[in-house]
Amino acid sequence: MEAVQFIKVERRSGDHVILPSLSFSIDKGARIGVYTSLERRRELQALLIGQQDQASGDVKLFGKSIHKKRPPAPEELGILFLDEGYYERLNVKDHLRFYKRIYGSAHSIQDILNTVKLAKHERVQVERLSLSHRRRLGMAKLLIQNPEIFLLEEPDQNVDMETKVWIRELLIQLQNDGKTVLVLTEHMEPAVLLSDTAYHLDEKGLSLLPSEKGEEEEGQDTDTIIRIDKIPAKCEDKWLLFDPAEIDYFESDQGTSVLYCHGEHFPCGFTMAELEERLKHVGFFRCHRSYLVNLQRVREIITWSKNSYSLTLDRKEKRQIPLSKNKMADLKTHLGIK
Repeated sequence: MEAVQFIKVERRSGDHVILPSLSFSIDKGARIGVYTSLERRRELQALLIGQQDQASGDVKLFGKSIHKKRPPAPEELGILFLDEGYYERLNVKDHLRFYKRIYGSAHSIQDILNTVKLAKHERVQVERLSLSHRRRLGMAKLLIQNPEIFLLEEPDQNVDMETKVWIRELLIQLQNDGKTVLVLTEHMEPAVLLSDTAYHLDEKGLSLLPSEKGEEEEGQDTDTIIRIDKIPAKCEDKWLLFDPAEIDYFESDQGTSVLYCHGEHFPCGFTMAELEERLKHVGFFRCHRSYLVNLQRVREIITWSKNSYSLTLDRKEKRQIPLSKNKMADLKTHLGIK
């Protein structure tokens, strides 16, 4: 039985293709990952929850068309947004009581607390929870709702390693229970690791990504390797593993490479040359002898004088990174600036 169907769905904004003509179905009980841009991810979400009517084609859940006049029922689809809203002054247990009343759920709150491993935090106010514990609380909401389809936006972003492992195990269990899981993400790694079938969606359409399981089960070439880039950095007595997309830049400080991310910094074991080689294929640029910057984080290129330049990052603090004179031409070529 098909849980989700996109039938010749297409969205454009002028000449810009948001969604190509998309015909795609997800069977009940499947665990699917879709790796795509933020714009397309939001478009897919809006269509699936009935916030937006498709310009052409049809979107169906269990054979019923979804649109503004007929959004999905709570028992059909539940969604966990990346920026999930919470009542900050309620504690964890009161949140679950609130959700239980909304959905008329028969689930035991204590059982849910144990499942999401928040029993020790049941009296903690949400405003005091870590990002990892907030994500667990969001998953608890969905478990109480108990929909047939779990739609998850970046479920493992900015959570600790224990929570990443727990989320993956939970999604496998949901699939074993016959639930359908759809993960939408901007990154290849969670699309592959959190699903058993992963796709890449771009302006050309939907394409299958290699499976994390290896190809032995399919009788295909077992030498296929999925390139998953993680950058390790030291934090006290443990190592943190950073997705390149979340890193702002690296700085060389007295021979040590320092990783900067979300206003924090951590020493990194790679040299700047090694980092440049590892990350150039994902948009990092050696803008200065002492700096390697993620161009996805750059908002402005500033010319101070004929020989003085800097890059401004797309962050609240507007951090400026020096740009060497002899790197300006390379950067323009890299960005297609004439």
